Amino acid sequence: MPVRIQPRCKVSVPTPPPKAKASAGSAKTRRTESALALCLEPLFTQTPIQPQLLRRQQVEEMTGLKRSSIYARINPNCKQYDPDFPKPISLSTGAKGGVAWIASEVVAWIETRIAASRGIAPGNT
Repeated sequence: MPVRIQPRCKVSVPTPPPKAKASAGSAKTRRTESALALCLEPLFTQTPIQPQLLRRQQVEEMTGLKRSSIYARINPNCKQYDPDFPKPISLSTGAKGGVAWIASEVVAWIETRIAASRGIAPGNT
């Protein structure tokens, strides 16, 4: 399943009908500009982005790897070990429990694999 980024808010900017002209200082225009400014404000501020976590099945779908291949890539004792493959994080405090991967790390790994397969330096895709 592809990762979708949801917009923070939806603002429909009304356009005036062709016959009527809205003055630059009308109340409707000010409300629209204010709503648009509130929507765009988070894009320009330095607020930390919350990391999105992916469960194993989502990592399988994104990478095309199966469960055994994913765990082989994170196991240093396996011949399929990949030190660049993202490590899972534990979701519980006990020894056994669920794990998840950070979505940005998985996406970055996929991008490096694409770049390596095409002979391109990572980040120049």
